[in-house]
Amino acid sequence: MRTLLLYCFAALSCIVATHARGADLMLNPGFEREAAGFPIEWSFAWGNRANCTWASDAAHTGEHSLKLTGPVCVQSPAFPYDGEVITVSGWLKLDRFSKAEDTPAWFTAGIVVTSLDKDRKPNGHKDLLRKVGTQDWTRYERKFTFAHTTKYIRVQLLYAAKCTGTAWFDDIEVTSTADAFRPTPRPLDKAKATVTVDAAKVTGSLPDLWRHIDNSYM
Repeated sequence: MRTLLLYCFAALSCIVATHARGADLMLNPGFEREAAGFPIEWSFAWGNRANCTWASDAAHTGEHSLKLTGPVCVQSPAFPYDGEVITVSGWLKLDRFSKAEDTPAWFTAGIVVTSLDKDRKPNGHKDLLRKVGTQDWTRYERKFTFAHTTKYIRVQLLYAAKCTGTAWFDDIEVTSTADAFRPTPRPLDKAKATVTVDAAKVTGSLPDLWRHIDNSYM
């Protein structure tokens, strides 16, 4: 009986830990699987497709990575979003990657999380990273939340215009977990809802509320 209880406790712990961490939404995070020389589950977004290579000359894990050598954008599928906390991580390797002086600061190598509305049209983005220079494989990770108008998200791997050098991407992971601080929506009965405004009443100063400020675009 004691052995059975210990087994059940261990199994329950594994389930809770998996739920807390969230499952990886990416089906081909390490670019190991391909079709016709292009990683499956990834698609070409814009730029010169010849600048994107299913590479075997460098990899963080496994035998392949995604190699970008000129202006191009490769993107993941669109994942449904319903207010969860999204954790995005990835590995980046750079070789003499530089940007033009006459371009904005964000014209670099990058991993970007793009938010989409119900029609899957872009309505914003947040950066995991924007980098230049030379570096060996380096891991980056950030957590994101998005506005209620966001119904899908996708990850984009970027090589901006007028840049030079080489960028390799590998082990791009996306996990989704429930937002513990997200308030439960209350049902609205429009037939009973009323709003009363007394313009003659002095309300005083507004309370100082805690707020989340996102500076990822800077």
